[in-house]
Amino acid sequence: MLELLASEKVKQHLPAIREFVETRLIPNENRWLQQPFKQTERELETFRQEVKQLGWWAPHLPENEGGMGLGLFDFAQIS
Repeated sequence: MLELLASEKVKQHLPAIREFVETRLIPNENRWLQQPFKQTERELETFRQEVKQLGWWAPHLPENEGGMGLGLFDFAQIS
């Protein structure tokens, strides 16, 4: 229901973000939680860079600062 109220930007990005989280991050979560951070840091940085390249980094920041420029309601849906 809330997706009906989402901005066009969120409607455009949300399915891909959801798929990324469900297929790329969640399957690794248990392994990451069982290892020291130093062992996962490089892999996590790779994911961070990919998210930045996809334009999903810092959704709350203005676009001119490298974010998505989302308001609070849209940010909540992405989060």
